[in-house]
Amino acid sequence: MSSKDSSNRTKRTPTGDYDKGYCRPPVESRWKKGTSGNPGGRPKRKKKRLVEDIMRAELNKMITLTIDGKEVRITVLEAVVRRQINDLLSASATQRHRAFNRLLELGALNPSPEEMMPSAEARVAFLADLARLADADREEDGGA
Repeated sequence: MSSKDSSNRTKRTPTGDYDKGYCRPPVESRWKKGTSGNPGGRPKRKKKRLVEDIMRAELNKMITLTIDGKEVRITVLEAVVRRQINDLLSASATQRHRAFNRLLELGALNPSPEEMMPSAEARVAFLADLARLADADREEDGGA
């Protein structure tokens, strides 16, 4: 066994009849009952911030913009989306097509059944075009 083995150690006890000294600190400087020797506790570790958390926090910050002559408070995310849409208006047809397909993939353009239903004016216009095409086909067939 090594000399550092704790099983061979005995707790030191004070010898003699005295109030202060070896193993007997003054009563007024001792820890009070129920008081911790480390009242502040162990320092807290800094939490690791994920990139997603940082981006979410930054995109949700409110900023003030002037839109149509009025000052409006919107999130950074909304400002980015507005800017992207405005840039798409001046983009090439290919870029608009790619952006539209990407939005479809993301599910951002999933219309509700009510939105898919054409308006009454659109239905009337469609039927009028269909009738005109049918008349044009009849004239071609009758003239041949």
